[in-house]
Amino acid sequence: MSLDGSIIKPQTLMDFMATTCVPISRTRIADIGANPLTPPPYEGMRQADMCNLFGFEPQKEAFDALQTNARVGDRYFNVAIGTKGPATFHIYPHSGFSSLYKLCSKSLSGLTRFQRLPRRGRIVPVDLIPMDDVQGLPHVDMLKIDVQGAEFDIISGGRQRLSQAVCVIPELRYNRLYEGEPMMGDVDLELRSHGFTLHKFMGFSSTHLASSQSSRLKSRRIRSQLIDGDAVYIRALETMPEWTDRQLASLAQFAALVFGSHDLALQCLDQLVARGVLSSHVPERYVDLLPDNLRA
Repeated sequence: MSLDGSIIKPQTLMDFMATTCVPISRTRIADIGANPLTPPPYEGMRQADMCNLFGFEPQKEAFDALQTNARVGDRYFNVAIGTKGPATFHIYPHSGFSSLYKLCSKSLSGLTRFQRLPRRGRIVPVDLIPMDDVQGLPHVDMLKIDVQGAEFDIISGGRQRLSQAVCVIPELRYNRLYEGEPMMGDVDLELRSHGFTLHKFMGFSSTHLASSQSSRLKSRRIRSQLIDGDAVYIRALETMPEWTDRQLASLAQFAALVFGSHDLALQCLDQLVARGVLSSHVPERYVDLLPDNLRA
């Protein structure tokens, strides 16, 4: 649907949001730790050419892979983001565990899933750059972070770049994997100081706790210990009347297409209707496109 509600109903929610909200706001997404091990949650928006992506990956091999598969509108940075200054980057055989922090053997010893994880890796010196100091990075609408422990430092060094953002998706740690890494509570408090609040969890990772009887148990079915998981933080809803049209449209897109919060998307669309930016029929047409099991 166009802004005046004049075209035929699209076939998908992706099409609908692209036609309805992108004329207001082509979103800017920053992904720090963009190692392409699994498709990111915003991949649908990227494939539909609804966003500009700014990806950060300090590992050369992973950076080269990202560059190879770059689309128009993507820009990648082969730099490490964090507290300004020299640091040590630990590169482990499984690249998904590489981190500015060293794996904590004491913490991993009782966690079945990680007992065979190699503790030794290459050590590479790096110079860290705060997100606010990155040349060529604009204010972003959404920040996704998966950096194995350095989330806190990245967020604290990005106050300017995040000043207009409506969404942050960090990986939160519930059980320590690395020596000295900030935990869930530390990251939560830092995000709240930027004006964000916890909206939802996107999933959890857990593991079996090793015991004398582990060989007699189906450890893949008995995984009691939480490890980590992605969470969604959004700008505090009580400040919504103060948001720009761009912020409302951006969060509507993310809520609809990235983390599936349709009630939040509709609240943003209602605000845009009240401001006269969108046709009054837009929220109704949005609901028409939802699966039958989500509609009353």
